[in-house]
Amino acid sequence: MTPAFDQLLHGMERHNRASDADLSELQSFAGVQLPADYVALLRHSDGTTGWLRGRYLIIYSTRKVISVNRASKIKDVLPNWLIFASNGGGTSYLFDLNTSQVSSPVYRCEDVDIGAESPELIATSIEEFIQSFGPMVG
Repeated sequence: MTPAFDQLLHGMERHNRASDADLSELQSFAGVQLPADYVALLRHSDGTTGWLRGRYLIIYSTRKVISVNRASKIKDVLPNWLIFASNGGGTSYLFDLNTSQVSSPVYRCEDVDIGAESPELIATSIEEFIQSFGPMVG
């Protein structure tokens, strides 16, 4: 899966791989199994930031995922959902952790609408999300 992520994230700032301890802490925080494709991405790069096809994308590190989700209190309004990314301008990208453990559909929600509006389905997996991010999704 690493070569695919290398191509998908070309030109973005990547970080060291997530450690087993960081992944375990995130897993514990989520309270349910994380999607395998998302874990594979974190094992490739524990977060990434930059411009991707003309749109800014921040995929949070494991520790940042925990802090963002705690600060947003998402578990109070959308149990078993996890914010994992942002466009840096008021839009969050989420997983519904009630779904598949192999790949997880990606949803978009404006930060001010979290809990008030249902997140919008935008991709069937993390790879599809990254592939389509930019003019079509963002």
